[in-house]
Amino acid sequence: MVYEIESGKFEIDYSASGIKAKLQNIRFIINSFAYSCVLAREIGFEAAVDAPIQIAPALNSTALIQALNNYDTTIIVESIDTVVDAQSGIIKFKVKVNFDD
Repeated sequence: MVYEIESGKFEIDYSASGIKAKLQNIRFIINSFAYSCVLAREIGFEAAVDAPIQIAPALNSTALIQALNNYDTTIIVESIDTVVDAQSGIIKFKVKVNFDD
């Protein structure tokens, strides 16, 4: 089954387990820059902050796939859609994943 996760604000469910916990962790990773989590600096992805807006989505997609595979090797990234707002410089992601269980 393919699951779609979007970046942006979300509520943390502290009682999540199984697939729901994995999806919540994926959402957390795609919303976190590397080194931004105080007690877990390795969580998140290395964002292409200073890259031109035309190539930043490709660089960020590669970094997201690597970060997700570092978190859990059973994650299969089906696709990453990037929504770019060039005026404000905001890049949002829609990640479709599957699990190899």
